[in-house]
Amino acid sequence: MRNIYEKLKSGDLEFRCLHCGDCCRVSGYVFINRKEGIRLAKFLKIEVKDFFNKYVQSYGARMRIRGAADKACIFLKGRSCTVYAARPSQCRKFPFWLESMSDAESFIETAGFCSGVKKLLENE
Repeated sequence: MRNIYEKLKSGDLEFRCLHCGDCCRVSGYVFINRKEGIRLAKFLKIEVKDFFNKYVQSYGARMRIRGAADKACIFLKGRSCTVYAARPSQCRKFPFWLESMSDAESFIETAGFCSGVKKLLENE
C-alpha cells in the first residue's frame, strides 16, 4: 500500500474519479470563500445575496455550505453534483486534501469514502 501512495505522490499513478458521489455523502463541511459563492450564485442564476442566505452559514470566521439533514451535500442529486462546473475548490481537490496526502495511512483511510481510491488500491 505504501508503494501505491508513493507512486501517486510522484505522479507515476493516475487517479480517476468514478463520479459515484460517495465523497458528497459523508459528514463534513465544504468551506467556501466569497469568490466561490459568487461563482456558484451565477451558476445557479440567483442573486449573490440570496445564495449566501439560502446555502451558506458562518463557521467562526469561515463560511461553509449548509448541510442536508442526511449529511449529504445539498447540491448532490442521486449520484450527480448539480453544481459540478462551479463546485468549490475543496471539492475540486478531493481526494488530494493535505490531510489525505499527509501519509500512506491517511490516504488508505480515504478509500473508506472514495470509490476511486478504493479501486486504485485494489488494482495495484
